[in-house]
Amino acid sequence: MRKPERDSYLSQRQFRSWNSGALTFLVSLAVLALGFGCKARESVTLQGSTMGTSYSIKLRNLPPEQDAAELKKAIDELLHETDYRFSSWQQDELYKVNNHPVGSELQISPDFCLVLYKSQLVWKSSEGEFDPTIGDLINLWGFGPEENQGKPGDAQIKAALAQAGFQNLKLSLPGGGPGSTGEYQKEIQSISDLYSLTSVNSLPNASQPEDSPSNQDAKAGCSLIRSTDLNLNLSAIAKGHGVDRVAQLLRKKGLQDFMVEIGGEIKTGPGGAFRIGIERPNYDGTRSLYTVLESRNNCIATSGNYRNFFEKDGKIYSHILDPNTGRPGLSRIQSATVVGPDCALADALATAAMILDPESSARMLNAIHESTGEKYEFLILESGELIQGDTENFKIEEYTSSGLSDIRIQK
Repeated sequence: MRKPERDSYLSQRQFRSWNSGALTFLVSLAVLALGFGCKARESVTLQGSTMGTSYSIKLRNLPPEQDAAELKKAIDELLHETDYRFSSWQQDELYKVNNHPVGSELQISPDFCLVLYKSQLVWKSSEGEFDPTIGDLINLWGFGPEENQGKPGDAQIKAALAQAGFQNLKLSLPGGGPGSTGEYQKEIQSISDLYSLTSVNSLPNASQPEDSPSNQDAKAGCSLIRSTDLNLNLSAIAKGHGVDRVAQLLRKKGLQDFMVEIGGEIKTGPGGAFRIGIERPNYDGTRSLYTVLESRNNCIATSGNYRNFFEKDGKIYSHILDPNTGRPGLSRIQSATVVGPDCALADALATAAMILDPESSARMLNAIHESTGEKYEFLILESGELIQGDTENFKIEEYTSSGLSDIRIQK
């Protein structure tokens, strides 16, 4: 999601305050390899840039016949396509969706369909606190590609809120819309089956005419209709989706012992365990370790606002916008980590947990469990009174789900 001389994921970096603040720094510091077993080759690390940030992929027991350079090329191609597809800065599929006539049906790619489907699940489970339809509000506050400056007026916020809301977007899956079967795995499979109809490079593209062969191939699948002129911004879930796609690629190539990290979102394979450090929420820019989690065949996503906040009348305000008010919310939670099998969902859930209180976050994860059958755990950190300039003089209140202790190495 690139734009020359500018972080093309600025809306995510500022809107979410980059959840990588909790993990990226500690990947090299506190990610320890466990259970090497018999090695076919020394560990290999692949690195590069994507989505306005960096990626790092650690591979263990790489078979001799697997060429690391060819693998990196395949990963870069996949991430390039994913990057552009969901970018607010490129005239690719997201641009096409946001500029399609209101009330008119639009065919979308399997990738876009999958991300929207998971976004809608989190929107429902969070009771609307996770809402990627507030792109206009993100732009108004200067966190999007339009580079607006200053505080928007009440009338502007009200007008943007009137267009937003996932209830104003109808997503249709193959054979029906979300919830038509009531079976998460079946609906996910119906979307996944569409990937076999197109290659990565032949998915719908805004630069291609509607009747081009690649766009025609996708018309057997998903579609959407916007009932208002809402503006989607998928930056709070696309990075996690990118991690999922890379992990899927590695598994398809027969690799099991790996760690994929994009801007702090992490997924580990089933072939070995990795230790992942979670950062203490310090407000003065210093970085220190809070705890360590062990991850095997899991995703870890962390959102935090201690890198990007503002203080008014002795209170801390987050740069994560509240979809109910259209304004930055008064911050109670300073860091939210979600652990589970799907990185896109974990990414979105961690964002929502920054707006909710811990009790509501627990209900949200229970709702996701009921919808998907998949279990997610959380570690939520809340700070007490902040004494300016002294990050050691505030107490951290910790909230965890019951299953987190099973993967926690140390506090």
